[in-house]
Amino acid sequence: MSKQKQLGAVNTPYGVGTLMQREYGNGALALTVEPHICTVSVNLAHGQPCLQSDELPEGHFYVDTNNLSGELIAALRESGFMAPTELPEGVSGYCTYPVWKLVAQHSPAA
Repeated sequence: MSKQKQLGAVNTPYGVGTLMQREYGNGALALTVEPHICTVSVNLAHGQPCLQSDELPEGHFYVDTNNLSGELIAALRESGFMAPTELPEGVSGYCTYPVWKLVAQHSPAA
């Protein structure tokens, strides 16, 4: 991952973290909450039966619901940075991943 950009503060069940925007090697949007709270996005590539991450519309990403708790997913939605979309879910193995989009580039004061 590269091209790091700090988007702002996110209140999580594990404390306040900073939402960081990066790119996966294929140019797809990558999001993490630092320091070491979670990886928000998952990079779907290499032939899954869905859109590849780098084929999603700009600002869209697959949410790693396979590794995020319900409480953390709710906190991410409440952050004001991202929102669910109606785009088809991504598929990898037995897991499905919803598509969300970035809706804000900075957060209100935490």
